[in-house]
Amino acid sequence: MEEIHRKSGIRFREKYLDLNNKPIYKTFKKEKCAKKWKEDMESLKRRDPQSIMAMNQKMTFIDLFNRWFETKIKNKREEKTISQYLGHNNKHFSRFHNRKLQTISSYEVEKLISDMIENKMRPKSINNVLILLKQIFKYAHEQGLIYKNVLREVSLLKEPETEVKYFYKEEIP
Repeated sequence: MEEIHRKSGIRFREKYLDLNNKPIYKTFKKEKCAKKWKEDMESLKRRDPQSIMAMNQKMTFIDLFNRWFETKIKNKREEKTISQYLGHNNKHFSRFHNRKLQTISSYEVEKLISDMIENKMRPKSINNVLILLKQIFKYAHEQGLIYKNVLREVSLLKEPETEVKYFYKEEIP
């Protein structure tokens, strides 16, 4: 591990060799985080070499969606839910389909949210789409397909409070 001294403080750079012995460097504020990252990468390399290969090959979003859908959703959810997920993919996520996962930023997701707001979608509907996208990126991060989950930086919209109506005993038939 390499120590880097900056005006803002000490940083720790860890080096990891991928399956092709290509070095990958990552810098952290804490030494503990750097060590954990290297251990995680080594563990992932032993456990699932295809994930490391996918990182190096820069997997596209549509590949990720299909992989996530096959392992997490298909045959495990109701038909209506599956239909909704596929609809969100076709309607809202199509802008990301051919993009490499490593190139999708939180700014672009914020732009997606802005576009949905301009199209007069309700905050609850936008949050449903956003929650689905967050699930997909969380899966990618857990599988080691991306180094950092950029959607952790994206917040859900505040939904307006709805009035809950209660019935009195006399009103119940």
